[in-house]
Amino acid sequence: MDFKILDTFAHDGHLVVVVEHYNADGAHWFTENYLFPGREGHRRCIKKNLRGKYLMDDNKEVPADGLLPPGRGWARETTFNLAERHILHTITGVHQNRLVSGWPQGYVDRLPNVPSHKMQAQDRSGADILAQKFRDMPGRQA
Repeated sequence: MDFKILDTFAHDGHLVVVVEHYNADGAHWFTENYLFPGREGHRRCIKKNLRGKYLMDDNKEVPADGLLPPGRGWARETTFNLAERHILHTITGVHQNRLVSGWPQGYVDRLPNVPSHKMQAQDRSGADILAQKFRDMPGRQA
């Protein structure tokens, strides 16, 4: 096992994923807080049809030039842009990079405090949405 997710929660406009990383022998190596901006809780994927073409909000294909006609928007999926696989990919990538770099033993990451005037409203509300979405991730290990 390389890592285990300990907790997920909203903090200062971010989804925080707390992860404990392990050495090859299973001993604790380091603990990291992965931060994802809350605005990701409001972003949805652009819909595509079965041919892989992007769709407008009327479910018609976007014109060949890729420009939306006046008054048209993108058709959006109901799913988030940010998915569990993206979070796991980020964690795995950091783990692999730190293996190569010789990251020190026993490091414990601390959460930064973001001044409230620097947070966007979308980040605050989106962080709560993401925390709810990913509430079942604690206990996941890889």
